[in-house]
Amino acid sequence: MKLKRCFSVILSAAISATVMTSTVCFAAVKGDVTGDGVVNVRDAAYIASALASRKSVDVIGDYNDDGTVNIRDAAAIAKMLGSAFASQSIAEEMLRLVNIEREKVGVAPLKLNSAMNDAANLRAKEITTYFSHDRPDGTSCFTVFDQFNISYGWCGENIAAGNSTVAATMDQWINSPGHYQNMISPNYTELGVGNNGVYWVQLFKS
Repeated sequence: MKLKRCFSVILSAAISATVMTSTVCFAAVKGDVTGDGVVNVRDAAYIASALASRKSVDVIGDYNDDGTVNIRDAAAIAKMLGSAFASQSIAEEMLRLVNIEREKVGVAPLKLNSAMNDAANLRAKEITTYFSHDRPDGTSCFTVFDQFNISYGWCGENIAAGNSTVAATMDQWINSPGHYQNMISPNYTELGVGNNGVYWVQLFKS
């Protein structure tokens, strides 16, 4: 039997659910020409060096899916890495500010969860066209946890729009009782942060 406890004030929500388990399968990663399981600066450098030496590069190097491995793939990987670095910096700054608020009320700090960051970034894209705690397909926002194979006990979401900085968005949430309660809730241990321009998402879970 699933037990739910819901809180919603304007644009905040929290819900409890049973912990779910899942199996994760690994496959070749597009762009990972060095074979270390991740796409990083070494892959971009390898592609550029191989092309400069007129060596062939495995088709896995076709990062931009244009049907061939060329210098544009190295450039696309470099651009992705730059965006990922910026996204991580945003998430870390928001985590810092959230934990300041939690410290004020004597609640343990949250930790960033990279899979939750990915889920929150997807939600940030979704709310640009459908600003709701429901997803564009009509399902609850919490189905994003299942989509990214994230197990949880308690979980919650804050969404916001209109500001381009972490600090201004945090001010929005701090001054909204429902959002603020999510940020300082002792039920949560982990945080995910998503941003798409002026659209922002925080995901919480235990």
